[in-house]
Amino acid sequence: MVVSFGWAAWALLRLVVHRGVAAVAALALTGSTPLVANAGANYADAVVASFVALGLLSLFVWLTREAATVFLVLAGVFLAAASLSKNEGLLFTLAAAATAIALARRFGRPLATVCGLAVAVLAFPLLWKLVDRLNGAGGAEIIDPGAVFDPDYVATSADRIPAAADAMLTELLDDWRLAVAAVLVAAVAAVFARAWSAAIFVALWASLSFSALVLVYFLSTAAFDWHLGTSADRVVFSIALGTATLAPALVGQAWERRPALGP
Repeated sequence: MVVSFGWAAWALLRLVVHRGVAAVAALALTGSTPLVANAGANYADAVVASFVALGLLSLFVWLTREAATVFLVLAGVFLAAASLSKNEGLLFTLAAAATAIALARRFGRPLATVCGLAVAVLAFPLLWKLVDRLNGAGGAEIIDPGAVFDPDYVATSADRIPAAADAMLTELLDDWRLAVAAVLVAAVAAVFARAWSAAIFVALWASLSFSALVLVYFLSTAAFDWHLGTSADRVVFSIALGTATLAPALVGQAWERRPALGP
């Protein structure tokens, strides 16, 4: 699985950066210690993260370049696969859809087309949940959405929000520090090159995804300390790998814009 992700990442990245740079980036991404360790332990987080990263990159290529519709289709396939793999995958897919819809016009892409992608992708997990319900009791609910309307719960559980955010940030900075550094450098390069839309795409998706995970911990029906302690290091996989995979594409945008930069 990890090798397949590397090949796919190279195939997409070489469309936005030099193929040699794409190869080095894909190799570095494939060899990420947390990714290899997670896949070797037979967890699904590495699989979800790979689908999310490839879906985001396909969507980014379609938005930022006059790329064929096939890249939009690829984005849909990868994101649908992520949403069907784990509950977190659905969160990241929703964040990707929301980001694409918010920025479609900035990239000069038809809003109707992006909305069509969102509907098509989200139809798969919704259909699966319906089938699951019709064939049994369905999976156990891990969150209680109604809790946000309970003043007592909100008051007594508000400390979950900073605790969850701090735990996930710590995991990102401890296990993915090189990836985080690469993303920050790429974002700065994009901003200096005035590739605003590209930089906003990465920042908005990461912010929405991170916020969604914090909300899940806040509304979790499981014992909070246990839930956070056993999953924080894994749920950040997709955010780390997704943004790191987009980093070379951001640099590519900055590089292409450099001749147009004026005084």
